[in-house]
Amino acid sequence: DPNLKPVETSRAMYGDNFYICKFQEPGVLEAGIAHIGSKLMIASSLTTRRPGPPTISEDAIAHLARETINLPSWLSEEEFNYYVTKFDQSGFTGGLNYYRAIDF
Repeated sequence: DPNLKPVETSRAMYGDNFYICKFQEPGVLEAGIAHIGSKLMIASSLTTRRPGPPTISEDAIAHLARETINLPSWLSEEEFNYYVTKFDQSGFTGGLNYYRAIDF
């Protein structure tokens, strides 16, 4: 439906757990990331192999906290730590705000 906004379309097609839908509430995902840390969040984002649309279930952050993630062979520990340091400094809100503004 061309009259629906992108978030409404995403929700209709993939449900409330679709990542774009989950990113809409300011502070919620940021709190989850603060709980598990930038290092685990970035590692998970780079290494996920789940088939299907990217979703974030209610217990996804808690599940990540219990997970051990190995870096891909193409990313050195030094490079990975560089990105983690940058996200620790700036946070994730700027990137998430892109998705929060998608309907404008």
